[in-house]
Amino acid sequence: MFENPAPRMLNKTLLVIAVALLLGSARADDCRIVEIEIHGMTCPFCVYGLEKELSRLEGVESVNVSLKSRRARIVLEADKNLSDEIIRETVTRAGFTPQQIERGIACQ
Repeated sequence: MFENPAPRMLNKTLLVIAVALLLGSARADDCRIVEIEIHGMTCPFCVYGLEKELSRLEGVESVNVSLKSRRARIVLEADKNLSDEIIRETVTRAGFTPQQIERGIACQ
């Protein structure tokens, strides 16, 4: 006898929809990530001070500054945005030189 192909097609369709939803939500999360290269940090106190200043900005969920890579990663709260100008001003006010700012691919 012949097997009904409908259940197999339904399973494939559901799998495609699930993958699309997962990829869509991952891109939305990427949009919340801002990375900036920073020059002038020389010690752990520099990292601490810059993390403290950046975390005070409205809409910032978390901040991680790496002395080794000379970069800061800022995760924004959902549905929040932070202009490059504000980030640059904050880094400069903390005593460092802001360089290139990169945002998640979904933001572009």
